[in-house]
Amino acid sequence: MQKPNAQELLRRIAATISKHPLGLVTHAPEPWADTMQCVGNALQKVSRDGGRAVFGWVFLDRQSLKYGDYLIAQHHAVWCAAGSTVAVDITPFHENPGHRPYSPGGSVMFLLDDATKPRIIGQVVAPLASRFFPATNDPKLAAYIETLRTKEQAECQDVYDSALAAQPGLERPH
Repeated sequence: MQKPNAQELLRRIAATISKHPLGLVTHAPEPWADTMQCVGNALQKVSRDGGRAVFGWVFLDRQSLKYGDYLIAQHHAVWCAAGSTVAVDITPFHENPGHRPYSPGGSVMFLLDDATKPRIIGQVVAPLASRFFPATNDPKLAAYIETLRTKEQAECQDVYDSALAAQPGLERPH
């Protein structure tokens, strides 16, 4: 994020999502981990080495040439060793910088949110929908953000429905 008020904007947004403060976690990707698969990576690390998966949010900076700057809070999972309170992001960064979370100095800005467990549908574990936040009060940007939110919700519901359809005997939650 290049805007001078980026840290303050992140803090304000984080306060609307979780009661926990923003923090930095060490980025130490595992060689076997897949990009964009943080939940699966964290659960696999728990299976391999013990400890626990910790869920929350990372932040991505975006700009619409037509509407302006906005932030994405993306559901994310990190790993914490047994007996430790220090979380580590083991998921490799995507090769496209636009898909990398805000990571000052190489550490990843992470917002712990103990209310955000991933969706578990039979054998499928899926992250929650991303959240979108305008960087300004422009009504056109707000409307654009709402279209992004609606599209994200629909795409996630498609993933959940597909997972449910692939597993006979499971019923869609009401």
